[in-house]
Amino acid sequence: MLRIKSLFRFTSSTCLVFASAFLLGAIENLCASPQSSTASDSYTVCPNVAVPPNYALIAINAETGCPNLLSFTVAPAQSSLNVCNLSETIGGAPIRMPFPADYYVQNISQVDQLRSPCAGATSVYMIQPVSEGATACSGSHIPDGWSFTASIPGNGSCGTMIRNELHQSVDGLRICQGSPYPDSFVIGAVEPVAACDVQERYVLRPTTDGVQACANSHVPAGYVVTGADRSGQCSNYQTLTMHAAYDGVVVCTFSPIPDRYVVAATVSYNGCQDWNTAYQLRYIP
Repeated sequence: MLRIKSLFRFTSSTCLVFASAFLLGAIENLCASPQSSTASDSYTVCPNVAVPPNYALIAINAETGCPNLLSFTVAPAQSSLNVCNLSETIGGAPIRMPFPADYYVQNISQVDQLRSPCAGATSVYMIQPVSEGATACSGSHIPDGWSFTASIPGNGSCGTMIRNELHQSVDGLRICQGSPYPDSFVIGAVEPVAACDVQERYVLRPTTDGVQACANSHVPAGYVVTGADRSGQCSNYQTLTMHAAYDGVVVCTFSPIPDRYVVAATVSYNGCQDWNTAYQLRYIP
């Protein structure tokens, strides 16, 4: 499946554009152009200054009083707000501002380099609050508690990228390979299907003591793997039995070991397919 990992990275080529414009004395035109969806209570800060949650980066400006000669204009996230490219660092200065938690990228538009509000970057991203059935550009931030269930061919709104259909993560939801899902769920089954631009789709099940999950699932925090077999519900993957850890539990040798637990002994055990030994764990208060 096409995944664009660089969707929110401030690229080195953008930095070169920014630097060239500075040398030409055109920095104000490059970075200070307003955008129509700027919120009235936007404000400008240096890159290393924390901003309130759910604010978005809407402009990158020249600012002699800030480190790296940059400042950020931020505004409360809202429907149809155009935001800039961002990453964990820009020019070596940390950005203490995550992507707005409950929003996704719906549209990517191209702007003239010299009129860009984002330091010459020619791509601007329109965000929307997440909702059932919304389609996000591939590589978009996906809010916690949401997954995507289908990959749809691009219609031009995301450039050449596919779009992913978003739904709240619930028991029985069939999600695409590569989709995020909450720690409170595991992959309970694998289905061969081409609906997701790949050949597999995963069925979510809630995390409960004794839950059976496919080997390609994450193991929830505080849980261990106590058994493995090939029941068939997981296609080519093993089916794992997971339990909440407790003092004395016997786990497969490939199980994660939670914090404050140690391996106390190696024991004979035939519950983990292809293995005849296992570990017994002890809890250290």
